[in-house]
Amino acid sequence: MRKILFLITFCTLLNAFAVGQEKRPFDCPEPRRNFFDVGGMGNKVVDINIKKLKELSSVYYKNDTAVFYNYIRDVGSSQPLVMQTLYMVEEADPNSFKILQGPYAVDNKFAYFHGFLVHDADCESFRPLTPVYSKDANNVFFKNCKIKDADLQSFKTINNGGYYDFAYDDNYLYFYSERVEIDKESFTIDYIDCKDCLKNSCRDKKYIYHLAGTSFDGYIIKKRRIDNL
Repeated sequence: MRKILFLITFCTLLNAFAVGQEKRPFDCPEPRRNFFDVGGMGNKVVDINIKKLKELSSVYYKNDTAVFYNYIRDVGSSQPLVMQTLYMVEEADPNSFKILQGPYAVDNKFAYFHGFLVHDADCESFRPLTPVYSKDANNVFFKNCKIKDADLQSFKTINNGGYYDFAYDDNYLYFYSERVEIDKESFTIDYIDCKDCLKNSCRDKKYIYHLAGTSFDGYIIKKRRIDNL
């Protein structure tokens, strides 16, 4: 019984130490396809010969009446096996649809991320920042979701050795679908090395911020007091 109580207490403290991060600060569900649920989020799987469509990019195609997203995934283990699934982007207007960058596109009404609507985006001012972050005249977005309470004017992405894992504004440090509060006056992206950190870390006057976890279970932002390093 004592061992059980000790383990419960230890796990609670460990969890509390890593908190500070707020999971999923969004107002819409994150898109999933295989990593999504196939056919989820309203996009319909279609059976059309892709060779009969006009190629707009490596993932977007169209004909006279519709726009399509070509979801490509490597499902091979010992032998590479690439599978493709074609989805109709049901809201898209093929006449005004244009590619912005990578998975991002717009038409005369909406913005799109991997074929999904970017919720509440203004198509005229919308622009991608990184493969997962974007913004318009009013909001900041992660994938296809608006980030609640993100500060539009101070929001910046961080290039960490070619990977845009992190972003920050005057209030938060963001890593994909999580964020932690920071001290904006002392926050710096001058990376410092720390023991057991998965990558070089950002910091402010009290904490360093780094990634913890695995690619299988998912990463989280951990903050560690600088005076305890």
